[in-house]
Amino acid sequence: MVDISKIFLSFFSKRKGILVFFLFVVLFIGLILIIRTPIRQIFEYDSDEGTDLMSSLLLAKGFSLYKQIWYEHPPLVPVILSYWFKLFGPSVHHGRLLILIFSGIFLWAFYQTIKNLWGSFCAFTAVVFLLLSTLFLRSHISVMLCTPARALAMLSIYFITLYKKSCSKRFLVLSGIFMALSLHAKLIMLFLVPLIALEVAYVKWLSLKAKGLNYFLFRLLLWLGSLLAVYLAIVIIFFHLDFRMFIQQLFQPHLKQIIVPGDDFSTIWRMILTDYDIALLALVGIILLIRKKKWQLFFPVLWLVTALGILLKWQPIWSHYYLLISIPICWLAAISFSQFFTNIRNNKIQGLNKSKTDIFLRWITAVLIIVTIARLPLKCYRTAQNIGIGGRGRATPEEYAVVNLLWKHKKHAHWIFTDRPIFAFCADILVVPELLIISEKRNFATPDAQDYCINKLREYRPELILLNNLKYYGPKVLSYIERNYTNIYQDKVSIKLYLRKDITDRQKL
Repeated sequence: MVDISKIFLSFFSKRKGILVFFLFVVLFIGLILIIRTPIRQIFEYDSDEGTDLMSSLLLAKGFSLYKQIWYEHPPLVPVILSYWFKLFGPSVHHGRLLILIFSGIFLWAFYQTIKNLWGSFCAFTAVVFLLLSTLFLRSHISVMLCTPARALAMLSIYFITLYKKSCSKRFLVLSGIFMALSLHAKLIMLFLVPLIALEVAYVKWLSLKAKGLNYFLFRLLLWLGSLLAVYLAIVIIFFHLDFRMFIQQLFQPHLKQIIVPGDDFSTIWRMILTDYDIALLALVGIILLIRKKKWQLFFPVLWLVTALGILLKWQPIWSHYYLLISIPICWLAAISFSQFFTNIRNNKIQGLNKSKTDIFLRWITAVLIIVTIARLPLKCYRTAQNIGIGGRGRATPEEYAVVNLLWKHKKHAHWIFTDRPIFAFCADILVVPELLIISEKRNFATPDAQDYCINKLREYRPELILLNNLKYYGPKVLSYIERNYTNIYQDKVSIKLYLRKDITDRQKL
């Protein structure tokens, strides 16, 4: 064991920072080469992709977010993506490339944050653990709002680590700005706000308490003030002080606690068990931090505990929520991994005798490290399967048939009403803006919602209707569709495609 540590530590010696950063760059370039084919060919990684792509396309076409486009998420990502489409053209591939850029920003900020606190070796290990963790890579190449939100939040945390070193106010301001932008990408990162505020408060309490309470409060309020100033400025730009619309679209849909069978904490628990080796290493990392009383480095522990507490109470739980806890788990596991080799070196240099508890922890860590390394091939294979290498995840024959039918009728189709916007996006047909989002939390099954949906269908008179999940619609909506539209396609499972009857009548003539 000592011989292995000699090889490890001699490699990461005086220039270990440069070497590890070089490995990080090589890893990211290799990652891009590996995923370039799947991001072109996979039809849909997640159902949210269609919604986020279509909202950006509607914006690029000149429709107003929130006033015309009913959208239950913050505006930052669709606005950026709409300009991206104007530059490079609207396509699923181009959308995923933009998300990949945000993924690179996240990994860089994640690496730099841990490097500033624990060194290059720990940071590189954390990145590798995270890349091979369940669903990370798949989620970070999907067109989903969570990836930009995580990237911007991690930049905020990174600037806090720089603030710890220099106590420069500009890093506090930058951290607050990026946290505000993260919240305008997706509100899911809101739970980090009190944790970062606590981190700022703790730093100032240790280093500046002698300067007085006013100085201490000023630094904390500076961070919160920069966050609130940027957040409110963007709210005013998009909502023009119409806080009723702000509440109705951004908050009310997410306050609904709905029960979806199978979409509870068991979803997260299964993923933790899949990454059991990293989770156990993370547990050792928590024990190490507590034993050494490194409270100033306790941020990933607070992140993990807070996220777990929220997810235990929240419903429904979607699979991509797992990343809220896999990030601190990989962070803590990397601490355990790197400290194992550091402790071996320090013991040899200093010739110190450790307690029985330390020896026990060392042996447990050694076993977990061996298990983790042994599972690397399996994790690589699982990750490749998840992102679609080898063809898994491409459109089914039924999905190809639907897309081809949409292209066939595109010449006389201005609008489509659908709960699967990815089909409309691929066929370049606009979804009715006010009916863009149809989900568990926003459906048209209640009496008022049915009337609203029928009124919009009468107003826009969409030429095509594509239904994938009938439980989202009440009997009045379905009856209206049956009376005014002709079913032109139905697969064996759930997809139904309708064409407006006056068009089918003309085609018959």
